[in-house]
Amino acid sequence: MTTGRAQERGHTLIELMVVATLLGVLGIVFGLAGRYMSGETVRRRLRARVASELRMAVEFLREDLARAAKVGPRDGGGLLIYREAPIDGVEDPVAWVADDPVEYVAKDGRLYRLDPAGLQATVVARHVSTFEAEQPDGLQTRLHIGVGEELQERNVTLIWEP
Repeated sequence: MTTGRAQERGHTLIELMVVATLLGVLGIVFGLAGRYMSGETVRRRLRARVASELRMAVEFLREDLARAAKVGPRDGGGLLIYREAPIDGVEDPVAWVADDPVEYVAKDGRLYRLDPAGLQATVVARHVSTFEAEQPDGLQTRLHIGVGEELQERNVTLIWEP
């Protein structure tokens, strides 16, 4: 008959408590790390969304400005872009007239493109914090666009000259 520690089976209560405590500490560490990673993922997605919104607004504006005959600030804020367009029904490509202007207006955090030709308003960008048009010298038009908030904000300035 053998007696002593060699014959005992299982773990003591203290050993089980130590293991449970270590597992609890590891759970807390991994939980906090996961929360940090989750927050960082949200920040990166927001940053990417802001950059995408700004890129979309710039592309719309560049497309319209490339065909512009005249550009200027709109009364009450925003931008007017007068395009050159062919006269309907005239096949002579030399016969051009200025049409109704395309308007860009920022309202409620969105940048709208109002096109009278298609009678439609298009949301060009969301999360717009700044949209200003100015003509300091009467010729050159400067557009300032800001998208996002606080640390995630991105800004761009476009300059149009006739």
